[in-house]
Amino acid sequence: AAYLGLVALGLAALGVWRDRRGARPWLIAGLGLGLLSLGYWPTVAGHALGLPGLPLLLVRLALGGIMFAVGAGKVFGWFGGMGLEATIASFVTQSGIPAWLAYVSTFTELVGGVLLAVGLLTRPATECTNE
Repeated sequence: AAYLGLVALGLAALGVWRDRRGARPWLIAGLGLGLLSLGYWPTVAGHALGLPGLPLLLVRLALGGIMFAVGAGKVFGWFGGMGLEATIASFVTQSGIPAWLAYVSTFTELVGGVLLAVGLLTRPATECTNE
């Protein structure tokens, strides 16, 4: 849970750095979700308000949506993306990444974003990261 909070805080900071004027809602959402997922849940008389799993769900949906949007831009050309052919060419010529690895990367973002938003395999993945 702490990792998701740190990711949300990092995304909020990145939004402020990239676009200071339009980043205020992202900053507020990122800070709020980050603090809630790090364990700062408001309490009244010792009882937690709301649903403790809600911030993690919202962070998972936000990150999954962002990953899907970036992957869809790379694969289909949606959301201002270049499309698959131009993305692969860019990976190969500008970054020197092999074409097969560029395909793996783009489709991992696309499919991984959907799976993260849906929550498929998130429990086994967290079990693998626990010590």
